[in-house]
Amino acid sequence: MGNNNSSLSHKNIKTELDKEIDNKTTDLEEEKELKLKYVIPKSDEAIDITHTFHFFQRYLFQSNFSSPIKERLTQEKCKVLDIGCGPGTWLLELANQYENTLFYGIENNLIYPNEVSTHAQFQEL
Repeated sequence: MGNNNSSLSHKNIKTELDKEIDNKTTDLEEEKELKLKYVIPKSDEAIDITHTFHFFQRYLFQSNFSSPIKERLTQEKCKVLDIGCGPGTWLLELANQYENTLFYGIENNLIYPNEVSTHAQFQEL
């Protein structure tokens, strides 16, 4: 009698675990189907806020970057990629300052300016 009860109990646990695993698989499949929404809206007000935030950060840190690349930006022909560049404030400012460097901005929301520096290119995803 003890072996029969143990066997039934083991089958119930296995069935419960199988159901839980199936539910987790379904949850993962649903999660994959969710589309990400862009955080920054395309409104003029949001773009102005982004510009203001950029200038505040530059003032606060007294620079547009913290890595030791200034010499490379001025002397070498290098490339800079800004993914999620927003309206391109940071990118355009650096493109005007470092003419030997090419700057590329990628954004999934068409919010960057139409007229840009010859050293900056933008692309929408």
